[in-house]
Amino acid sequence: MTQQRSRTALWVTAAGLLVACSGAPDPTVQFDMEIAPFQPWVATGELVDAGEVCPTGTRNNVGLAWPDGSPMTMEEWSNQVGPRVDEGMGWREITEEFQFLSWEEYICDDGSGTFTIKEESGEGGHGEVVESTGTYLGMTGDCTNTMEFDDAGEPIAAASTCNFDMGESDV
Repeated sequence: MTQQRSRTALWVTAAGLLVACSGAPDPTVQFDMEIAPFQPWVATGELVDAGEVCPTGTRNNVGLAWPDGSPMTMEEWSNQVGPRVDEGMGWREITEEFQFLSWEEYICDDGSGTFTIKEESGEGGHGEVVESTGTYLGMTGDCTNTMEFDDAGEPIAAASTCNFDMGESDV
């Protein structure tokens, strides 16, 4: 009888460990952004539900570069893109014609920290976490961007879907 109970206890313990180990949150987080200055966003996903990623914040552009990585000044951006906007070119056409990289800082409303994602321009552009602070120190991951456009080619909705590895934070 004792041996049977030991085996049963061992089996229950092993089964419990398997359930506990498989309970890690899905690393996918969806950021839905408003098309507005300092793009407000709402995040959804299991990491948000688990309190590992803040649920709301703003996104701010903190840098631009050409596809080869060389810095792009705001003057260059204005000289290249400004006339195209004046001609009536929509954002969709601009991001197709002018490929660039942008650094987007995600700032959490709850003060838990920030993370910066380097993104390729355009629909389906790839991004990767390049810097993080606060609770997010050590976080890595990659993202894919999606945009919805109106008939004139102007964005009406934007989202980034990211897969994060939260890393180890000392904070």
